[in-house]
Amino acid sequence: MSESQRIRSLQVLCAVVIAGALTGLIIGLTGNRLPPHEVGVLAAPRVEEPKGVIPSTRYTEFSRRTHGPNAGFSSRLSSLVQPPLPDPRDLLDQTHEQKLDSLARRSKRRAYNGAPPVIPHAIDQRTPAACLSCHGSGLVIDRIRAPVMSHEPYASCTQCHVENRPAAIASYSGEGNRFAGIPAPTSGERAWTGAPPSIPHATHMRENCLSCHGLTGWPGMRTTHPWRLSCTQCHAPQAELEQAPRFVHAPDVSRFRIAADGL
Repeated sequence: MSESQRIRSLQVLCAVVIAGALTGLIIGLTGNRLPPHEVGVLAAPRVEEPKGVIPSTRYTEFSRRTHGPNAGFSSRLSSLVQPPLPDPRDLLDQTHEQKLDSLARRSKRRAYNGAPPVIPHAIDQRTPAACLSCHGSGLVIDRIRAPVMSHEPYASCTQCHVENRPAAIASYSGEGNRFAGIPAPTSGERAWTGAPPSIPHATHMRENCLSCHGLTGWPGMRTTHPWRLSCTQCHAPQAELEQAPRFVHAPDVSRFRIAADGL
């Protein structure tokens, strides 16, 4: 076989291989395809689920779940466009009435003054990372801003923050708790006219002052100088609100006990 014949045969072979590959590609693109959730489960027979039992969700259907307390939750990026923060120049226009209104709203989410706020929305088996996605930066969802956490992140949010009226006790109609806590303060005392006000509440678990008094806080409670980061340099905690337990001697017993009135 001459050199030209060998080249001719090689060209014909390449043409046949390319034609076969293109044919297989066209058949694969235009042929019948299985739905994504059916691929790889042809050998598994379908089993009828018992009535009243929610079937397990396939991984491909996680984004389309329609059951659970957050069935209607939408995580589309287009719905999370954030509004601009308040202009610092408008912080001087806050009124005392706005502050009282914000404090009243704040008290509705607590069993008593100083108690951890309840969770005002439905929750499911979400991780602390899900809580941080909104409460870490004060995300606005459906015109409602999630309060920024006033303390460092912990691993078990629901250990302190419980769901408000969970479904397990929604039908309970018994007598509520009649415990009355100490009224929440409205402002801190000043050593003299013009002096920085003292902190009127305990600072334990409230180390992040800007969570309430920053630009993401409620009207009337925002500081006029959010760019200053060392709050306790000017605003001193009050001695009677100190969080550290005091050891006092109990004359009726021969040991020391921790006084609870300082907590």
